Amino acid sequence: MSDFVIYFGEGDDDFLAHPLLDAATRTLGLRIDIRKLYDDYFCGDEDVLGHTHVFHGLSREKDIFVLDLRPGDDQLDIVHLAVICSPATRDAVRYQLRSFFDAASCPISYHESHGTAYVRNLLDANQYPGHDYARNRPQELKYAASLSV
Repeated sequence: MSDFVIYFGEGDDDFLAHPLLDAATRTLGLRIDIRKLYDDYFCGDEDVLGHTHVFHGLSREKDIFVLDLRPGDDQLDIVHLAVICSPATRDAVRYQLRSFFDAASCPISYHESHGTAYVRNLLDANQYPGHDYARNRPQELKYAASLSV
């Protein structure tokens, strides 16, 4: 999670969204405030921690950015992100995310495929009790043991 931003000064607010991650989300047609997500994560905001966040592209519904912030058993604040994208954005997003991963301070695993069980499980509403997909189809859905919107 610490690689999601770049610090440019000594102050607590002297950081900006990592340009490659920001570029990837913009290519997907998403408006994600990465700075706020980062700040909320490290401040222990319960609306952020413990959830899986699913962001849908505004212009291309098939472009999806998934951020899994459910608790792990590590001390490195490792989070998982997954992207599903249309052919129109695939090459640009692939380059941006691969470059982001290669620049990470603690690169753990990078994986590309046409589909994985991990991503299918993240997107399976049945994994999250209380979720009503028809009612909760905004740009961002938050899931946890029970749904938070």
